[in-house]
Amino acid sequence: MSGRQDTNSVFGIQKLVALFRDPSENLITLAALVVFGFAATLILHLMLVPHILHLSTWDVWFDSDPPRVLEIASSRTSFYHWTTNHHPLYSMLVYPPVFVMKHLGIDPNLAFGLLLSGVAAAWIGAFHYVVSSLGLNRLQSVLLTLLAAGSASVMFWFPVPETFSFGALSIIIVIAMSVWAEQLEGRKLFIACVAAGVIALSMTSTNWSAALAMAWVFLGWRKGALAATCSLGITLVLWGGQHLVFPTSKIFFDVIRPSSVDYLFHPESGGMLAKFIAFFFHSVVAPAPGTIIDGTRLSMQNLWPGQGSALATIAVTLWTIMLGLGFWNMFKLAGPGSTFAMRKTLRVILLAALGQMIISVAFGLETFLYSAHYGWLLVLIGGMSLLSPLKRYTLPLVATVFVTTIPNNFGHFTMADQFTERAFNHEQSFTQMMLTQTQPDELTICGIHPSHRLNPPYPTAEPEILNSSMFPPNCFENFDANNPSRKGWIIWYQQWSIEEIEKAIDRGARYFASPYGYGLQQREDLVSELTARYRTIERTPDVIILDLQSPAEE
Repeated sequence: MSGRQDTNSVFGIQKLVALFRDPSENLITLAALVVFGFAATLILHLMLVPHILHLSTWDVWFDSDPPRVLEIASSRTSFYHWTTNHHPLYSMLVYPPVFVMKHLGIDPNLAFGLLLSGVAAAWIGAFHYVVSSLGLNRLQSVLLTLLAAGSASVMFWFPVPETFSFGALSIIIVIAMSVWAEQLEGRKLFIACVAAGVIALSMTSTNWSAALAMAWVFLGWRKGALAATCSLGITLVLWGGQHLVFPTSKIFFDVIRPSSVDYLFHPESGGMLAKFIAFFFHSVVAPAPGTIIDGTRLSMQNLWPGQGSALATIAVTLWTIMLGLGFWNMFKLAGPGSTFAMRKTLRVILLAALGQMIISVAFGLETFLYSAHYGWLLVLIGGMSLLSPLKRYTLPLVATVFVTTIPNNFGHFTMADQFTERAFNHEQSFTQMMLTQTQPDELTICGIHPSHRLNPPYPTAEPEILNSSMFPPNCFENFDANNPSRKGWIIWYQQWSIEEIEKAIDRGARYFASPYGYGLQQREDLVSELTARYRTIERTPDVIILDLQSPAEE
């Protein structure tokens, strides 16, 4: 016996066990997790920049818009502050810290990365607080926190300049406030529910559903409705102040418009099965990332759970068992007649996850795009298996999910990063060809991707195409501030035809150029006819540049 104790002392096992048992070490554990969250997010962010922030890779990262979000954080007068119509107070919360860091001499890209890292640190601290409060011991809490932090929903989205990590932070704060609210009553409880409503609504209007769930669970529907009304009113007042500083910001809930309604139950999303698979599986265990049919952006929408690697298959199988056990025990602990001390908080978690599922299944083309709002919630639910009567077996299960999921997700994150960098390099190469092989004062026709980047058959685009005076950024990007501006027109892929090109030639077009490789490969008939008529300046499988004022060389 003494020999075993001596061995444990030599290898530090007793100290390690004490770290997870001694309550006085809570702060050390929390601080270590916060530092880890900050550092890991910053490292992943630096892997992604600068290519993910360039206009040439807009939408490439699973249909996200990092260049737009960075501009919101960097420019007070940016046109893109209109996104406050569904991110009500995002501008006033994100712009000031980036503004301060910029004036301290920090590059805007790095400034936003530091802000994202701070958000991740706050999120991981709040998550650990929640799982610890729900009754998990320190070892279980740390393991579940790291699994949530390594889920695809967090790893793929927290380092990316987007709104999603801020939305995730607002949801975990609501859940943390629910833990706190278990001990409150009367006016204090009402104020807590109002504050939770403002926090949830501030970042993303649909995340208000989590705060509404909290108000209903803790206050009942009458007082809950009053608390919701108060939070809405406070947010509206704050938005009014924001609008004075950011004049292009729009009123929130101004989202019921054709451009948004069109994305409800969209047929191009792959159907309900694809959405449920993305919601319950891809958000935690990432399959090898795929692309939409033309290869222009990343997508996980139509992939099977665990597709692409044996490790992902193992991880998703174990994750399915963990999630099922978690749901079973959570319903048991949160259900009627339960004496579990935190049963109201569990009900808020379940309702928050249900709200996110309804929103994600009903709206959008890429369900994974919104996973930062719900993937880690599923990990939290699955983690409740650690409180079940089977906890003797579920701890090894959760540990195995962790050791298979983290390397799988990091490997697939790296693959997605490499794809984005290749897209950036392709556009940069095309731009260099245009700079060196065409005259800057000549008009150019650019053939680009479809007006809606969906799977064929493509919808018909607007008929008027030759009415743009400035060469659009969709085709020829400025990779250098000294690049000369170009003028001309774009032709969406649906409109590629000899007739449309001849219309532009009649109006003085000198060049036809396209970096849209999929379109060039699909329209070989058109490409062959064009190269037979006009001089080829550059032709590769993914790029074409033609001189429309010179005949083809014999």
